Amino acid sequence: MKISLVLVHNFNGFVRMWTKIFTIYDVVRFYDFLFICNVIILTLVMLYNLTILYLLLLLFLTKILTILCVAGKMPRRRLRDLSIVQNTTNSEEVSTEQQTVVGSSSVPETLDESVEFQTENGGTRRGRGRTLLTDLYNLNSVERVKVTRNSHGQPVGQEARLLAGYLGIIARNANMLPINYESWHNMPDSNKNQALSNIKVTKR
Repeated sequence: MKISLVLVHNFNGFVRMWTKIFTIYDVVRFYDFLFICNVIILTLVMLYNLTILYLLLLLFLTKILTILCVAGKMPRRRLRDLSIVQNTTNSEEVSTEQQTVVGSSSVPETLDESVEFQTENGGTRRGRGRTLLTDLYNLNSVERVKVTRNSHGQPVGQEARLLAGYLGIIARNANMLPINYESWHNMPDSNKNQALSNIKVTKR
């Protein structure tokens, strides 16, 4: 019985280590599955002393976790409430609605940020919390976050905070937008296009 409890404890610690590594994924439901596995493992080890079964199951779950995390099939934890759209290169699409989309290229990891953003009723609010820019960096190259806007065309909601932080990162990128130009008009078009390619207003 003591050996069985040690095995289960080690199994829980192993999974917690994996979930800390892949913090961008929602693993709440996986803990439900983990509890069931613990019960099954404990029962089998007690009845049949099948230690080898525990090891095989551990290897199997490791493989499954690796495949899911690398393939990006598990839902993202903090971006799950935002609208993720597929980036399209078709410039002939026609629509009356425009959308601002935030790309995932060249976004470095940042610390927590305090930022002011506009609410839907027109007011402003400051918020502090874990930045979403790290999650944005892990999006697929064809995925973009759609930014919600109010009737005045101003970004609102959680997407507005994400856009503000993203613009700040781009503005502080000395390679993309160097500060040795007296005027924006003197900035080379190649630098401007590189910056604008990360923030796009597209029709759909």
